[in-house]
Amino acid sequence: MKPDRNKRRKLQTRLILFCTLFALLLATFIGGYGYSVHTSSMMERYQVYAETQLYQALSWMDGDELARSIATGDMSESYYNQKTALDLFLEYSEISSLYVVHFPDPTDFRTMNYVISATSSAILAEDPDFFTAINTPGVIGDTADADYDEETASLIALSMLDQPETATVQFIDNDTELYGYVLTAYVPIFASDGRAVSILALDLSMEAIRETMRSYLLSVALGTVLILAIFLLGFIYFLNRFVISPIRSLSRSARDFVAQSDRVKDDPAQLSFKSVPVHTKDE
Repeated sequence: MKPDRNKRRKLQTRLILFCTLFALLLATFIGGYGYSVHTSSMMERYQVYAETQLYQALSWMDGDELARSIATGDMSESYYNQKTALDLFLEYSEISSLYVVHFPDPTDFRTMNYVISATSSAILAEDPDFFTAINTPGVIGDTADADYDEETASLIALSMLDQPETATVQFIDNDTELYGYVLTAYVPIFASDGRAVSILALDLSMEAIRETMRSYLLSVALGTVLILAIFLLGFIYFLNRFVISPIRSLSRSARDFVAQSDRVKDDPAQLSFKSVPVHTKDE
């Protein structure tokens, strides 16, 4: 009897392990798919918001005046009017930073200069002397004080080669040491002759989406454990009730029949087979 019990236990163990593995794989797939869909949905909403804000700020930009200021280094009245508009816009929006940059040679992303860097009360609270003069060089590289890494700078610089009829807002999400996880959106500013003279860009903090995704992953993990536990309990009950128990009944009846046949070899008429209750139609 013991070998039979051991076999049944091994069968149960294998079935439970198989079900556990299947449930884990299923939960991982569902959780991963849900994470991907949720992340894409949130990222899309952030991009729509950033694009709307960027086009609003772009409507206040004068490409011809900016081109003259870049060429001469003169911060004219028009220049200050545009900067003031960006300052106010930054003050009353959810944007982290708003600025205009220029690449003298769009194919050389290392030569980036700031044209306008908007300020807000939050920025001035951290640095009361914050001010970026026109044509202030930017810092490109992988250092902690860099404005952009080389890959990001090269993508932004190349947008100055766009044409007015095809230019659109572009997005880059960066995990920076200085500013944290941010979404950078940018679009060229064109002069009246169709030349891209500079690039208007904004940074939108993505720390909120990171925290949201962490909470989502925790919820998925807890939900997976709960669903797995319920699934396993249900499946184990199903196996015992509709698979293992009937097999045990058949096995006991077969063993009893074999034992009888050994005892009554000379009189087969005395053999009897225990009836096995049938609850389904698939036996």
